[in-house]
Order: sequence, then C-alpha cells, then structure tokens
Amino acid sequence: MKEGKSTELVRKGTFLLVISVVIKLIGLLYRIPLTNMLGNQGNGIYGLPFQIYSFIITLATMGVSTAISRMVSERMARGEKANARLVFRIGIIYAAVIGILVHVVLFFGADFIAGTIFNDISAAPAIRVLAPVTMMVLFSSIIRGTYQAVGDVRPSAYADLLDQIFHAGLSILFVYLTVSAVSDINIEVGGRFPVLEQASQDAANGTKYGALSGLLFLLGIFFFYRRKSGIFNAPMQEATESWKSVLKIFVLTVFPIMFAATVSNLREIIDTALFNALMPMKGYTADVIQTQRGLVSGKFVVLTNMPIAALGTLGIMLVPGIAAAITKQDHDSIQVHIETLMKMVFMVSIPAAIGESVLGVPIINWLFSSQPGGGELLRVGSFIIVFYSVSQNAAAILQGLGKLKICVRNAFYGLCVSTPILILCVMVFDIKAYALIVSLLTFSFTMAFFNIRSVIKYSGCRINMVKMFTAPLVCSLIMGGVAYLSYAGLYALLHSNTIAILTSIVLAIGVYFILLLNSSFYTREQILELPYGRIFMKFRFKD
Repeated sequence: MKEGKSTELVRKGTFLLVISVVIKLIGLLYRIPLTNMLGNQGNGIYGLPFQIYSFIITLATMGVSTAISRMVSERMARGEKANARLVFRIGIIYAAVIGILVHVVLFFGADFIAGTIFNDISAAPAIRVLAPVTMMVLFSSIIRGTYQAVGDVRPSAYADLLDQIFHAGLSILFVYLTVSAVSDINIEVGGRFPVLEQASQDAANGTKYGALSGLLFLLGIFFFYRRKSGIFNAPMQEATESWKSVLKIFVLTVFPIMFAATVSNLREIIDTALFNALMPMKGYTADVIQTQRGLVSGKFVVLTNMPIAALGTLGIMLVPGIAAAITKQDHDSIQVHIETLMKMVFMVSIPAAIGESVLGVPIINWLFSSQPGGGELLRVGSFIIVFYSVSQNAAAILQGLGKLKICVRNAFYGLCVSTPILILCVMVFDIKAYALIVSLLTFSFTMAFFNIRSVIKYSGCRINMVKMFTAPLVCSLIMGGVAYLSYAGLYALLHSNTIAILTSIVLAIGVYFILLLNSSFYTREQILELPYGRIFMKFRFKD
C-alpha cells in the first residue's frame, strides 16, 4: 500500500513537472524576443509593474486554491458532499468580493502606487491594465482547488498551459507592433520613455488575455462536467455546516498562507523600493538603476524561476493528500507524501542550480544575443533554485499539516535577515545588481532552513534530509564538470555557441541521470515503479 501511494504520487508529480517545464519553457522563450526588443532598461520598466502585480495577486489569491482543495478533500474523505459544495459556493463569493475590491484599488490607485511608493510613475499605465486580472485569477483558483481536492490536477495544468501560450504570444505581438512603428525606442520626453512605457502596457495586456483564456477553459470544463460531479449534485439541504462556520474556517485557512506568501513577495517589493532609493545616493542615474533591475528581473529571475515554479506545482498534489491522511489518522501516508515530494525536489533542483551556475554566462549570451550581460549573476545566485524549491514545498507540507502560522513566522525571519543584507551590499560594498542577488540568496536560505526544521518537528516523521540530497549533489557536481569541459571543448573546436551549449546540456543531463540511477538514491524496486521504470532500468548497471 505504501509503495502504491508513492507510485501514484510520482506519476502525478511527473505529469505536473512536465507541464510546468513546458509552461516555463514557453515563458523563457517569450522573454527572449521581448528582452531583445525592449533592452535591459525596457525590461526594468516592464519588470516593476509586473512585480507590483505579482505582489497584489499573491496578496489577494494566494492560499485560495489550497484552502478550497484542503477543505473539500477533508469533507469528501468524510462523505460530506453537501458541505463540500458549500465550501465551493463560499469560495465563489469570496472571489467576487475581493476581486472587485482589488480591481478598484489598482485601477484608481495606480499613480499613487507607482509614483509615490516606488518613485517610478512609468509603471502606472501597466498597473491599470493588470487591474482586472486579480478577479480572473481568483475565480480560476476556486475551480482549480475543487478539482485538486478530488485528485485531478489536469484541468489546472492545462489551464496554466493555455494561459501561458496566450500570454506569451499576445505579449510578443503587441510589443512588436509598438516598437516596430518607431525608429528609436529609447526616445526620452520630459525624463520619461513613452515608447518603452507603451511596450510595458502591451506586455501587460498579454498577461491579461492569458489569464482570461485560462479562466474560460476552466469554466468550460466546470460546466461540462458539473452534472457528473458528486459535489455539485449534492442537495444543499443535506449540509450540516453553517455558512458562517465554513467561512470562518476558509478565512482562517487562507490568511496564514496569504500572509506567508505576502511576506515573501513583500521582500521583493522592499528590495526594489530600497534599491531605487539607495542607488541614487551612490551616484547612479535612473536609467542605470532600471538597467540593473532589468538584468535581475528580465534574465536572472526568468532563468531561475523556471525550475522553481515547476517544482512548486508539486505542492499542489500534496496538501489534499496530507489533509485527508490527517483526517483518517494515516501516518504512513503522511510519511510517504513528505519523502516522495522532497526526493523529487532535490533530484531536480540541485542539478538545475549547478547547471545554471556552470553554463550561466554562455546561456545568457546565447538567449539574449542582442542584449548580453547578466550571466555572471547566475554564477553567484543559482542556488536560490534549491533554497526556494525546498522552502516552498516544505511550506506546502506545513499547510497540509495545518501549521499555517509557522509559514508566516519563518517568512518573517527571512525578511528580517535579508533586508539589512541588501542595505549593506548597496551602501557599503556597492555591488549594484549583485546586492539584489545576495538578498535573494539570504532570504531563500533562511526560509528553507526554518521550514524544513518545522516540517521535521511537526510531522512526527523521520526524514533523513542529508541522505536525500547527498546523492543528487554528488551526481550534480560530476555533471557540472562534464558540462563545463564539454562546452569549453566544443566551443574551442567549432566556435559555435549554440552547438556547444545544446550538446553540453544534453550530455550533462544524460550523465546526471545515469549516475543517479546507479546511486543509492533509488532502489531497483523504486525505479521499476517510476513512470517508464523498465526503460530506466536499462541504464542501471548495479544489482
């Protein structure tokens, strides 16, 4: 039974990882022409409203799908379908009220947010464009959470994929139409850059229509399968819980998750605001500051977020399973969920971090050929991939265990440590964009440390973290050496950056997985239970 649960989790996790990698690959590919069209300064102008939008989205929506999936799964585990339907209804009302409120605040407060708080009024028009997106994301979150509660992650995954396709395609199209109509996108009028600001609005419109496409897809699935659903056909008169009690539980579930994620995103907002305020004190002009921000938001964050976001989806499948296991007092299931998740996190995040560190400079110069620079940041900061991946999935475990306030406390610890570090790096060491990277590393490491410690403490499970990350780390270090030597050799021989990078990446991935399959990370039986396990066994030379 224990192995069967592990196999099912691995299959769902593999599906989510594949879809997430495709989504993030689309996101990376669309940023290449976007960055080449806008430049580093344009990326900085575009990055600020998107950062503000991300913070507001997190504040309004984070925890909603988790709360719905957890509450519905608990009631379904007890056979209370009518109460599960009540949870869904309250979620819809919450989405409508909060969505309207946030839309009004963003639309009418855009000038104050951009001009007064961030001292960069160029972000205001794009913020207005993004104002209605919050409501779309909220409604999507309610539907996602309901499907996740019954163990079906496919609607969420396909909706995200559709969202990203429309987002990327329309953003590129809209920005291209704007920049191709002028001879110089860096025209300055009264201290502002109107073409770059318009392009930022265009990219924001792509985000808006992408979110709309994802919502319409989920609504179509919802109405098509509604009559077959046990939840939505349950008579409401059979509900044994009151609206008030369910709303109270919903709010008490959402708010701690929201606060924890808000602290994490607040760190980005604080970092940006401090960076904008402190850099002029060191003699840097606005265009230099925007360019430095653009290197981080348009290149470093884009590349590191790809594996982080992909691994973050694994927590989606975890929370309902742990909540149901707690309801049934199934401690073996809790242990399986935690071990399976953390092994997948280390298996993917460590080689991703080392790979981006080793090949960061050539990859950046290859992807952003007309706007080079920024690859050195990956050499320094790529291990945030490991720290953030561990942190966010450990937080998902804590949410499933019902320890929601612990996530908030640990995020606050990270904020308290990283903020003075940023000030020190800017004012004393004067390391420009590296200051933001060091702050990211400090925050993510602190969060990961305290979240993992809390998981071990509150789960009651015996989790050997050292054993989990030792094999991936050793295999990844060898892989990194292979990647570096193969790239250097091929580039010296062929003088082709493209061939050298692609060949070294493929070779490094192959070496890593062959080493891992022959390590102690997986037993022979565990490999056979993996998707395509018999194929993987052909590359295992021990046993």
